[in-house]
Amino acid sequence: MNFIEHLALASPWWTNSLWDKNDRSIVSALKSGIKFRHIRQHLLKYPSVEIIRGPRQVGKTTEVKMIIKDLLDKGKNPKSIGYFTCDIISKHKELFEILKTFSQHLKLNKIKTGALFLDEVSSIKEWQRAVKGFVDTGLGQNIHLIVTGSSSIELKRGYERMPGRRNGGKDYLFLPVNFGEFCSLTNSNRVIRSEKFRNLLKSSGKFAKFKEDVLIDSGFYKKCLVNYIKQADF
Repeated sequence: MNFIEHLALASPWWTNSLWDKNDRSIVSALKSGIKFRHIRQHLLKYPSVEIIRGPRQVGKTTEVKMIIKDLLDKGKNPKSIGYFTCDIISKHKELFEILKTFSQHLKLNKIKTGALFLDEVSSIKEWQRAVKGFVDTGLGQNIHLIVTGSSSIELKRGYERMPGRRNGGKDYLFLPVNFGEFCSLTNSNRVIRSEKFRNLLKSSGKFAKFKEDVLIDSGFYKKCLVNYIKQADF
């Protein structure tokens, strides 16, 4: 399988407008009932290199797929958006070929600007060499590049070695939703009692009142906790 076939396979919206109905990440997100977005508004900038980092299972891939869906829903040309999961390759030279292939794809289809999402790029040693070469050769001058990774150390090393080549691209840090946020997200019609721990320590009366309120709703919070644990694999 050549590189354009890899890209086409990973970017099903090129040929199937109903791709999201079978996408595991989007289907799981919608099924969970949690209406949460790490990035509420994503703007494309050409050229630029953006980085999304955070631990595994925190929702990086899901957020990327939701951004792609948003762009398509707004009328973006499906073939102007590419996606590739980098854990199937191991060398930065292969990554450069993927980048070059997407640039050629845009040119062949007479598409002026494009967006390419590279998932788990930190799994490739010296990934930044491919991105740096891509930018320096001018191949990425009409492309908004978004890379994600679970290794903050490798990502940090990578973007530190690309000074002046990101053109103002943003950095995003995704962290897991805490239990209080989860309760609020899954019970939008209910007021969730919250208080900073240090504030509770300042007053025994305030602590006692908070404890009573929580105990009264203990059944509700136990149910939320069970669901919270289930969603940990989401």
